[in-house]
Amino acid sequence: MDTKEIIQDLCKKRGVTVQRLEIEVGESQSSISKVSSNSKALKLYKIAQFFGVSMEYLITGKEPDAGMILSQEEKDLIFAYRNKSDDAKDVIAASLGVKRQDTGLRSSSKAV
Repeated sequence: MDTKEIIQDLCKKRGVTVQRLEIEVGESQSSISKVSSNSKALKLYKIAQFFGVSMEYLITGKEPDAGMILSQEEKDLIFAYRNKSDDAKDVIAASLGVKRQDTGLRSSSKAV
């Protein structure tokens, strides 16, 4: 399901038309129908994932009000982990007893 389909599905589930959504969020008519997975949001998402921050933080510079707040040490560890090779990540995950999930962002085609 691409981003446009996810938005349309949310509209359907919440009983909101796409046109109403566009008005409510201040977008021009038909702008939502032009949204794709190749949008700037996907690029921002990948950047946020790389740094271990929320998209809210990346966009506003403010930590989100809800959810888990990480210490600087935890953020540093996440950042260091994300810069490791897939093989190194497998070793780290195994040593912690955690099973890695395939996110589709792996650099190799090796399955875990």
